[in-house]
Amino acid sequence: MYNNLDYIEQQISSNELIYIDTCSLLDVVRLNNFIDSAKIIFIKNGKKIIVHYSVLEELYKLRFSANDKKRNNASEALDIIFDNSDLFVIESNPDTEKDTECFADMKLLSTLFERRRNHKQLLISNDHALTSDAFNFNNLASVSGNRINVCYLNHFGKMNVCDCVKEKKKEINSNQTDIQIKATNTVEQEPKVIVEKEIIKEETSALKKYGIPALTFIFGGLLGGLGTYYLKENY
Repeated sequence: MYNNLDYIEQQISSNELIYIDTCSLLDVVRLNNFIDSAKIIFIKNGKKIIVHYSVLEELYKLRFSANDKKRNNASEALDIIFDNSDLFVIESNPDTEKDTECFADMKLLSTLFERRRNHKQLLISNDHALTSDAFNFNNLASVSGNRINVCYLNHFGKMNVCDCVKEKKKEINSNQTDIQIKATNTVEQEPKVIVEKEIIKEETSALKKYGIPALTFIFGGLLGGLGTYYLKENY
C-alpha cells in the first residue's frame, strides 16, 4: 500500500534540488512536525533542503514586522533553520549589489525556471499560487527541461500532493477517456458505412442487370409498333 512515507521517499530520492518557501517556514508547527517525520529520510538519501537567499532575507525582514505573530514565527523559523544544519542549507546571494529589494516568490520562481534544464527539482510550499506557477513551467512547450514537482505540508507535517498536480492528472485522465470513447464510436460506426455502400452497390448492379435490358425491350417494342403503323398508312 502506497503511504505518505513512500511518497516522501520517492520525492526526496528522485529530485536533485529541494526548496522550501517562506510560507512553509513561517508555519512553525507544521515545520517542526515535518522535521520530526522526514529528517531521517533526507539524511538517508544524502539530501538537504535549500533555503533560497531571498527566502532568508524575507524572514529577516519579518523579524521587524508590526504583526506579533509574523515577527515571532520568523524568529523561530530562523532558529529552526540554524539548529538543523544537517537538514537545511542556505544558498548565498550571488550578486548582492543588484538585489536591493527582496521578492522571494519571484526570485524562487526564476531560480526554478533557470535550473529546470539541468536538474530535477521539488518545491515545498503552502502557497497555492506559488506552487501552481512553478508547476505550470512543465507546460512550456518552447523551453525544454526537467519536471518541477510541488508539494505542501499538512498540519501533521506530512508532504502531500498539491491540488494543481491532482487537477492536471484529472485533465490527462479525462482526455484519455475522451480519446477512448471517440475511438470506440469510430469502430462502432464504421460497419454502418460499409453496409450503406453495399446497399447502394447492390441497387446499382440491379439497375444494370434488369433495368437497362427492360428499357431496351420496351423501347424496341415502341419502335416496332411505329414501323407497323407507318407501313399500313402508306401501303
